[in-house]
Amino acid sequence: MNMFAELKFDGLCSCSYLSERKFTLGATRGDGTTGDDVTNNLKTIRSIPLVTKSDTYKNFEVRGEVFIKKDDFIKINEEQELKRRKDFLQMHENCCWNTEIKKFKNSRFPPSEYFCILPHFKRNKINITFLKNLQILKKLKFPVNPYTKKVARSMK
Repeated sequence: MNMFAELKFDGLCSCSYLSERKFTLGATRGDGTTGDDVTNNLKTIRSIPLVTKSDTYKNFEVRGEVFIKKDDFIKINEEQELKRRKDFLQMHENCCWNTEIKKFKNSRFPPSEYFCILPHFKRNKINITFLKNLQILKKLKFPVNPYTKKVARSMK
């Protein structure tokens, strides 16, 4: 069994649902009981494909992490200061957007990034390895964590 490690990003965990190869729904865990619909928020992230071209994978879910790069986070806080608004203390506060997205509905702000963690393909009944999942996501044009590395081979 191969073991992998990847750099952890502190952001907003989200799920993207694709139906007939089209991005149809984005959701978060919300309060733990009821998730939040963040479809419009996720559509503002350029790296998330809104349509895929695969005949094999038409209906699936992708779990991912939304985050803001440190330089962009600093720039956002500088803009907040100029507008005499409260600084964001943590990067994931700004990733969460909450009701703020209404202001940015048709723009690409905040400048968020996205890495896919794991896909769930409804039609597959067999286990797919972690590495194979990443390869499928790349082929479908989803961004994956570039800081993923095979670290060991476990002997059982």
